[in-house]
Amino acid sequence: MVPAAEIVSAPEADRAPGPGERQVRLDFDDESWVEIRDRNERVIFSQLNRPGTQQFIHGLPPFSVVVGNAQGVRLTYDERPVDLSVHTKIDVARLILQ
Repeated sequence: MVPAAEIVSAPEADRAPGPGERQVRLDFDDESWVEIRDRNERVIFSQLNRPGTQQFIHGLPPFSVVVGNAQGVRLTYDERPVDLSVHTKIDVARLILQ
């Protein structure tokens, strides 16, 4: 049985998302904390990330995303860049990815 969502490490990043799954890619230029919840409000990713690292997260949307230190993070959703600056107040971006 395939879980509804899973955290994918960089070596597994090339795997195709499962049925209905979408991919979020995070590239960290600065230290940043990120939390992502899937459509069932289940936390599928939550951690402090170091500069120079990258994360790939697969799951079922919509995703609720919170990014701390948002100016130091590049987010891509299904290979399309997402501008975090329009979702950022003070230093935290909050957005829903459909």
